[in-house]
Amino acid sequence: MDPSDVTVKPLSLEDIAAAAVLLERSAAKFRAEPNLAEGRLKSALENKELVNVGVDGAGICGVAFRDPKYGWEVYSTDPLCVPALVKDTIATATLADDQKSTFWRDGYLVFPGMLAKEAPMLKQNMDLMMKAAADTTSDWNAVNDGAAFVLAVNERGEAIPGRFLKVQAAALASPSVLEVLGCTKVVEKVRELYSFLGHDVPPHVDVFGTKFFPMWPGGVSVNWHQDCHYFGTASPRIISCGVYLEDTDQENGCLQVVPGSHTRDFDHLPGNGLHSQGEWATPGPLDKVVDVVVPPGSVVLFNSRLLHGARQNQHTSRTRYSLFGHYVPSDLNFGWRGTDFSHGTYADRHKVY
Repeated sequence: MDPSDVTVKPLSLEDIAAAAVLLERSAAKFRAEPNLAEGRLKSALENKELVNVGVDGAGICGVAFRDPKYGWEVYSTDPLCVPALVKDTIATATLADDQKSTFWRDGYLVFPGMLAKEAPMLKQNMDLMMKAAADTTSDWNAVNDGAAFVLAVNERGEAIPGRFLKVQAAALASPSVLEVLGCTKVVEKVRELYSFLGHDVPPHVDVFGTKFFPMWPGGVSVNWHQDCHYFGTASPRIISCGVYLEDTDQENGCLQVVPGSHTRDFDHLPGNGLHSQGEWATPGPLDKVVDVVVPPGSVVLFNSRLLHGARQNQHTSRTRYSLFGHYVPSDLNFGWRGTDFSHGTYADRHKVY
């Protein structure tokens, strides 16, 4: 699709049925969350929200809601129509217009070497954190009041003593994790991305779900997934962040993304073998997969609905250290499988401003 082929117009009564079908398809797995599908349309009409629809030769290809408090929510069957839906209302920010359009279209932005000076010390601190680990677990979804040192597994799904897959709630094990995820360089970009999203910049933002992945030679970190699957919410107000502490390429397990996948939904199923620790999705046969090759200290900010994963580390000696966290307005509360991630309740949720 050429974006110029998309006609954007306000939602009319004749569009409601087609818009509801698109929403149902796009957000079906989150229908337990209020204000989606038909309910979202009903709420928009009652609250007199601005609602845009994008129309191409095949019909409605996208719906965008402008919530007076939180800004834009966009659902689409084709990511190329997304920038057109919000083109004239994206707030002005210091980053270039092409980056605004890229973030809307692709769902992610890369900032190569943003923390290059900090990366070596962060890597040392991660080594110290792992050496200080007292208890370990093989539960990939370990959620408690402290950090969880999760053991990696072999191809038979058996835990490997002394080798970590990840450190869950890493900020509770090393203060340097929160220092980097809360540093001015990163947080200012997060503020700008909220303005890209059309939102009023939240007065207070937390980072939660902090993680450290020390991907070892021959090892893995994550398979294909959408972060929102593990949060229990499809809210567009969550911005994920990856910080890569070493040179990262196809050989030692770089990030992979499917541009534009943040406008769609994917089923997640339990994994097996090296990927038995998690629930994973599968890109479609026509999806374009992009390798994100970056130097040390690079930061990737992305929509929490973006489908992403990581290659296996095929190198015989190189590691691939990375940190992750997710930025959330302090007033946004949610939970998953009995765990309450709310501000002031969940231990690994920290105010950054």
